[in-house]
Amino acid sequence: MTLDKIENLEQYLATIKNGKAVLDFIKNTDLSTLPDGATKILGDDLYVNMANYNSKVEIGLFEAHKDYIDLQYMIKGVERMDYAPLIDCTPNTPYDKNGDYELVSAKDFSTLIVKEGNFAIFFPQDAHRPSLAIKESIPVKKAIFKIKI
Repeated sequence: MTLDKIENLEQYLATIKNGKAVLDFIKNTDLSTLPDGATKILGDDLYVNMANYNSKVEIGLFEAHKDYIDLQYMIKGVERMDYAPLIDCTPNTPYDKNGDYELVSAKDFSTLIVKEGNFAIFFPQDAHRPSLAIKESIPVKKAIFKIKI
């Protein structure tokens, strides 16, 4: 799990397959103009999901992925994201290979505040619960890059 400012993204992606393609896409694309939903960058190996929503007041389960790294870049707004090592979590649903997700619960977790211009990276060993309101629900615009391992 990583949390930092977008200006520092390059140093984190240097060792990740297709990391350069993520950087090039961010540098050469006005993300605010992309439609909601998936935009393929390198087919199934790399794509971005654009999301506009109101942060959630209700707290749900954590998610975890096996085939993709999640890079969540906050374009507008701020939200809370919770994190827990997957090894310390309890499965709630079987792993869904098609959707590449498993829902889990965690008793102990850390909380991140992800502000506009920040990004968070979640690897397969990182259970995460994004999209949470800090004090009240607010509008959020986020780019979620899915980087195949």
